[in-house]
Amino acid sequence: SLKAKSTFPIIIVDDKEFNAWVMPNGVINFTTALLDKNLSAEELAFILAHEIGHYKNRDHLKSISRSIIITLTFQMIAGKNSDLSTITNSMSSMNYLSHSRKQEIEADKYAGKMMYKLYGNNNSGIKLFQQLESMEKVPEMMFYFSTHPSNKHRIKVLQKQKY
Repeated sequence: SLKAKSTFPIIIVDDKEFNAWVMPNGVINFTTALLDKNLSAEELAFILAHEIGHYKNRDHLKSISRSIIITLTFQMIAGKNSDLSTITNSMSSMNYLSHSRKQEIEADKYAGKMMYKLYGNNNSGIKLFQQLESMEKVPEMMFYFSTHPSNKHRIKVLQKQKY
């Protein structure tokens, strides 16, 4: 299911943002800010499995294709009407955000499944998102405009996940 990929090299990126991401070639990037949080081995394994989930689901390719198709469709509808073009571009952006949040949830579920296989539970993902939620200063409704779902929502998804 990983397209014959057996290794996922990890690169550490000097960045103050708590983040990790996978490249189309399977290289996984962890920021120094993420590593500075002194996360447990299980929490780091959850993040690693989450990024492998994105790779497995081919999210990078789906996002690019989806973005191009939606943008071209909305541009054809709007034509040269700048007001309509502005509206359709906004709709395209909102559609992208919603799709991106769904990809994050699917990667979380994949990571939860992997944690269950490795450790017999998915507590590491729940604990990670609880820590992030306690640091959050953004109102829940603002996640509607984000590429990632709220940590509260992610916790609920992992708690409901069946194995």
